[in-house]
Amino acid sequence: DISSSKEYKELLQLISRNEDKLLSSLTMKRCGRRLLFAGRETRNGCRNSRKNKTVAKRKKITSVVVPEGITEIGEDAFYECESLESVILPNSLKIIGTRAFLRCAKLNNLILPDGVNIESSAFSGCNALADESGFLIVGGTLFRCLRGGDIVVPETVTKIDEYAFSNLPNLRSIVFPEGLKSLPSHTVNDCKNLEVVTI
Repeated sequence: DISSSKEYKELLQLISRNEDKLLSSLTMKRCGRRLLFAGRETRNGCRNSRKNKTVAKRKKITSVVVPEGITEIGEDAFYECESLESVILPNSLKIIGTRAFLRCAKLNNLILPDGVNIESSAFSGCNALADESGFLIVGGTLFRCLRGGDIVVPETVTKIDEYAFSNLPNLRSIVFPEGLKSLPSHTVNDCKNLEVVTI
């Protein structure tokens, strides 16, 4: 239960001190057990017509606690929330949709339960989440490598996101872990000096 962990409690205290209220009814919407962002059209016919009223507020959100009972974060839900720094996700969560947190460049605190299915590009561009080795890994998925040279992908990685190694002109070699079952077609786009790939 992540809600009993020390990291969860510390992050919750940090967020609660923020003057911005976390889950404003003006910016968020539920569709059953799916959490959507106002103004975003999503699959299953769930939509919100208040798009023009909430675009500016999206960019001011700094922290979010997603309530227990939500099982899915809809696609594009927090897309380009450029001020978002902290997110706590519930134990009930099963799916994080495509591009859900895409380009949330300041996001550096994330509490994520085990066993969540994370879809394509969900955390792409969240470079503040990268570790000291330059790997942006969330829930076992490598979303981006931020450095070149000779790369050995950690054994904890079970999935590679599309474009994870694209546009790295100084990348010379990559060693992928044995547990990987597949690689997206655009994994190493525009890596002009890449010479060796070991799978």
